[in-house]
Amino acid sequence: MLRLILKPIIQSPFKGTMITQLQRYKSTTLQPKMIRLQQKFQEKNNLPIHLKGGAKDKLLYLTTMGLTGCGLVYTLVFLAGYIIFD
Repeated sequence: MLRLILKPIIQSPFKGTMITQLQRYKSTTLQPKMIRLQQKFQEKNNLPIHLKGGAKDKLLYLTTMGLTGCGLVYTLVFLAGYIIFD
């Protein structure tokens, strides 16, 4: 039964076109900037990966954690309002 449903999808005339288009643009060399970034992020310096980018990454991380904390507090206050005023 499943084969009858999937048969039109499997035998689609567009099968493989995206893969062939992606293979056409395949590059075998890396740009120097990408090599520098790989070396920077793969070095052993006991920093978590989300902080290896420097000050921008630290600011982004702290902002994300702060907004997540605010959302959690807001959700708890909202739910507590239903419990208290119910």
